[in-house]
Amino acid sequence: MWSGVAENPAAIHEREILKRLTRRVSTTATLNKAWICLYAFTCLSCVYAQKPEPMYGGQPESYWMALLTNIQSREFNLHWPALGTNGISVLLKAVGTPGSGQNTAIRTNAAHILSQAAPTQILAALATSSPYQEVRFLALNGLIFKGEKHVTVALLGGLNEKEPKIRRTALMGLALTERERTPEMLPALLKCLQDRDPDIRATAAAILQEPWPKWPGQSEEQVAEAILAEIKRAANNPDPAIRAPAAKALKGREPEIQTYAHELALMVSALHGSQWKLTLKVTDEASNPISDAQVRVIYYVPASYAQSAASSWDKIDGLTDPKGIFVASHQDGSSQIGFSAQKPGYYTTHGGHEFQYYHQFEDAKIASNRNPVVTVALKKVIDPVPMYAHRLDFAHTKHPAENIPLGFDLAAGDWIRPYGKGTNAHMFFHWHVQLDAAPTSEKPNRNLGGETTLTITFPKSGDGIQEFGVPGAPGSELRSPQQAPENGYQPKLLKFSGWHPDRPASNNYDNLHLNYIFRIGTVLDDEGKVKSANYGKIYGDFDGPFSCYLNPKVNSRSLEFDMKTNLGSGGIGNYISY
Repeated sequence: MWSGVAENPAAIHEREILKRLTRRVSTTATLNKAWICLYAFTCLSCVYAQKPEPMYGGQPESYWMALLTNIQSREFNLHWPALGTNGISVLLKAVGTPGSGQNTAIRTNAAHILSQAAPTQILAALATSSPYQEVRFLALNGLIFKGEKHVTVALLGGLNEKEPKIRRTALMGLALTERERTPEMLPALLKCLQDRDPDIRATAAAILQEPWPKWPGQSEEQVAEAILAEIKRAANNPDPAIRAPAAKALKGREPEIQTYAHELALMVSALHGSQWKLTLKVTDEASNPISDAQVRVIYYVPASYAQSAASSWDKIDGLTDPKGIFVASHQDGSSQIGFSAQKPGYYTTHGGHEFQYYHQFEDAKIASNRNPVVTVALKKVIDPVPMYAHRLDFAHTKHPAENIPLGFDLAAGDWIRPYGKGTNAHMFFHWHVQLDAAPTSEKPNRNLGGETTLTITFPKSGDGIQEFGVPGAPGSELRSPQQAPENGYQPKLLKFSGWHPDRPASNNYDNLHLNYIFRIGTVLDDEGKVKSANYGKIYGDFDGPFSCYLNPKVNSRSLEFDMKTNLGSGGIGNYISY
């Protein structure tokens, strides 16, 4: 913005005046706002009293000032860049334009432009000397990410403003880690701990809890004592919103400032958050209401200094009424909530609800989404049995061999000999790799594509496998049905994945949604009906870690795993569920 056409002589004269002004700002510890304001604008008016209206780019100064009434207009964006370095003269004149209405727009827009591009000395002068609130606010806004000492002085001055949004802006700037601090910064932050604005109290406490380097002229012990003394004073404040968090901080196990900062953050979250109301209807699988089910609803809250964001949550607990209804509500800034329902004799069901609609901005629709009604069905515990449960991963381990069927023992959780310790092949896994083109002597490093197929087969007639999907949330701890179906088993399952440089990739794996039920060791009678068999299930597809369960009871179709008795190895990570 400050490059372009040659400067007007008047602009050069004005810049010299501003240099004297900003030099005084940067070297004076205590800024006398009234004097600086009078000095700056009196000097500028003297310049203008001795000459006619300045001309810039062939247009009078008033033309450029008028452009500032609407900086979104086509005319402004088309002509303003022609000002070049003369733009600063017009802007500095504009931020002092008295009056309301159109003049307010000129001041505000000029201050906005300066906040984005002007030197920090000019912004510091405006932040501390302008008689106009919106100019001081925007000037401070432009200093937030500047760490120089004279900027710190200007930001500290902003903490004395009556308007809360200006004090908040100044405090945001003081939170900059690279900020060059002054001896006056610590007492100013301490004073903010009892500010009448809750956002300012919370921000100041958050700054003070950080392990900053030593404060100028203060040892770590002196700083800690000063913070504790201020919290003790806050505990006697007549305002309960200040007194209660401070009193709790004095009783906490963490350092007082950390507890105080967390309590204030919780308060601000509730203050600026939105009300939500969750109605849960808890039923059995036949849609009959379940009374006295234990329900927990969790919502996210700001984390304390010692917490990770993922573990920062609060809860609402209760029991369902005779109609199976439980209602929870709260006001906070959560974007989502989680819930669970459980009762002895049933498997726990978990779920969640997103409050936000992505790319949705209709207030009515967003508001309606904060009052969800969710039905939670609990699966009944019928017949849990000990099983051979293993956690396996064929996708990230080397296959013992390819292009031949490999027997796998579901009880041992291992390949059969000579590739493992298994003795009974319950399933066969056959991997085959087909390349699109082989390397040649001319192209030894050609970009190969190809496809890998996995064929799963079984040794006995009547054995087989079938898919089952997992419904969306809410989801039961028992992912599978309680019992395996009698029919529907296929003797072969084909999985494939491929990558090709000249056409789209191919893949039929779905580790998030696909699961399987299998039947093995089948004995058929003379009519081809199942006389005896064993059943089991697999959680997950075969392109990642999966859990495999084998019920050892012949002809028992129960798929409920008794987690107290695992006959198998458990396997990697032991992520074994019901």
